[in-house]
Amino acid sequence: MQVGLRGVRVIISHIAVLLLGTLVGAAMMRLAGGQLRQQKKARLVLKQQQERLEHCHRELAAHFSKNIALLEQLTEEYRGLYQQLLANNQTLLPEQRSYPHNISVDTTNGREPTLIKAEAPYDYSEPASNLLRPKAQKS
Repeated sequence: MQVGLRGVRVIISHIAVLLLGTLVGAAMMRLAGGQLRQQKKARLVLKQQQERLEHCHRELAAHFSKNIALLEQLTEEYRGLYQQLLANNQTLLPEQRSYPHNISVDTTNGREPTLIKAEAPYDYSEPASNLLRPKAQKS
């Protein structure tokens, strides 16, 4: 019977060690549980912020693509306007051909066409003559 009693003691000691390990593990989990909750909360906040950032990126991309489309449309409308003005200019004023940069060709005199350039404006930056200033009274 000695052998049977010894086996029971071994089993009881193993069960006791198992229960003791379970209690220690449960106590450790209880102590670390607050940190786990904080980690879960931090992960949730991080995930929400990442989703918000991705949403902002999508909105920004949509904004710029819409602006690009509008600018392309505006460019096409200005091209159409320019073509219409050019056609009207050639129809209504056939004696003058337009050139870029506001330089026109004079063909009204019947001779070789010559470029007409605009003259530079007069420079009024000379020093003041003091004609309109009241004279100081001498005492």
